[in-house]
Amino acid sequence: MGVDPKVIQRLSQWYSGDIHDCLDRLGTWGMIEGLTLYGDLPPSGRICGPATTVQFVPTHIKITSRRYHRAIDEVGKGGILVVDTAGARGSCTGELMCTGAKVHGAAGTIVNGTIRDLQEIQALGYPVYARGVLPVNAVSRMQDIGWNVDIQIGNVRIQAGDVIFADRDGVVVIPQDAAPVIADMADELGRAERNYKQQILAGTSLVEVFKDVYPD
Repeated sequence: MGVDPKVIQRLSQWYSGDIHDCLDRLGTWGMIEGLTLYGDLPPSGRICGPATTVQFVPTHIKITSRRYHRAIDEVGKGGILVVDTAGARGSCTGELMCTGAKVHGAAGTIVNGTIRDLQEIQALGYPVYARGVLPVNAVSRMQDIGWNVDIQIGNVRIQAGDVIFADRDGVVVIPQDAAPVIADMADELGRAERNYKQQILAGTSLVEVFKDVYPD
């Protein structure tokens, strides 16, 4: 069934620090480490949407990337592509893949690997997170073996339909089953932080503001 769009909308009000603080409280690690933002985020400064996953593996066979292409064609409005290259050398994502993703409604692309055509991607105004830039194509270097399958990036497991939240601080994965709970927790945390900020702006000491949060 997927995550209720209203839940995704509520999550998208916050920022990655809030979201990960809530995951921490549930004992869940959701941060994908080592990624850099390339391209531009929307005016809100964040993207938040359901994951469409793609799994590549290293290969020496010259093949087409039909599964990746299909994932892009079917990502849907507001979806986020999450691509794992399993350490294969080469860049499976560049100007054409990002153009296709944007045209088909994707909010962004996350690549556990490298990308290329950086200038063209930046001109698109399309957000991409990756581990680096490499002007080497993926032909005969990697093979897409599945889409909308479970993938593992570092110590984060990502399933199709999990909610991806990304801003300038990084990329956080919210398990789809936990998304409504995280949305409730983030709403509560957001209200608390607004109250803290108002007190700080009014000149209240930090010791006083956080006396119940960090008791002696």
